[in-house]
Amino acid sequence: MPLFRKSPEKLIVEGMKKLKDGKYQLALKDFKTVSEKEPTNSKNWNLIAQTYMKLRDFENAIDAIDKAIALDQSNSLFWQMRGTILMQSGKHREAIISIENAIKLRPSDVSYWS
Repeated sequence: MPLFRKSPEKLIVEGMKKLKDGKYQLALKDFKTVSEKEPTNSKNWNLIAQTYMKLRDFENAIDAIDKAIALDQSNSLFWQMRGTILMQSGKHREAIISIENAIKLRPSDVSYWS
């Protein structure tokens, strides 16, 4: 079945399996198809960001996570992901700001401190 005929939910499930299996380009293809069908799906933009991060394409990862944040600024996990991407790309000061935003949203989440 062509990708565009599959439901967004099915594409996300398949993309997540590919991401887990290290098939990053194939996962990205699924997630991008979802973004065409559902451009306001913030969780899918987060998955796109994660995939780009695995590919070490930090510029596109930041673009994707920024889209997720624009759609849902209150999601602390998106801010945490943004901080992680920035840290991995060597932008430590910017990363700290993103992590601080995540902590402000969910101060009880100890995963930021580990």
